[in-house]
Amino acid sequence: MLGALTFIGFGLTGCEKTQGNATIVRDCTGTYLTFKGDDYLVCNYEKLDGFASGSLVTATYKLIDECSNNQVVCLMYHEHKGIIHVSRVN
Repeated sequence: MLGALTFIGFGLTGCEKTQGNATIVRDCTGTYLTFKGDDYLVCNYEKLDGFASGSLVTATYKLIDECSNNQVVCLMYHEHKGIIHVSRVN
């Protein structure tokens, strides 16, 4: 029983969601949310389709390890702090 509870506890920490105010940034390399000066690549970028680049939003998201969204991007480099999956945006 304790082993199952430990496993559940570790599983919950891996899915930790964060909420914050951000700016949407789009360029040929992808769609990003900027939180406190740091850009994060948005894997499910279509979640932000109703918002223009430069819009201020409140987003709920979680950091993920990789993204396979098949988005076509240019070969420029856009520095970012990680990849995120957005669950809610206002």
